[in-house]
Amino acid sequence: MRLPKLSYESLDPQQEAVYDKHVTRRSYVAGPYNVWLHSPELFEKVSICRPTANRHSPTSAATGKPLERSRGASRCGTHASNSKGG
Repeated sequence: MRLPKLSYESLDPQQEAVYDKHVTRRSYVAGPYNVWLHSPELFEKVSICRPTANRHSPTSAATGKPLERSRGASRCGTHASNSKGG
């Protein structure tokens, strides 16, 4: 099943809020964000995890240089070993 692409006019207030917030950072909504817009809670969570400049190479806001990620770190900054059961 494919989810339809939502027009801005059809958004409910919560969807409109996350859309507007995202557009201020990236200037458009495309790709998986169109699907995530169907769930504003999910959209908000994944949107903050993804860097705004270049999703493949996060950069420092202060220097603009690529950040080095520790091995096993995710885009949200949590380490893979943190997710293991204890």
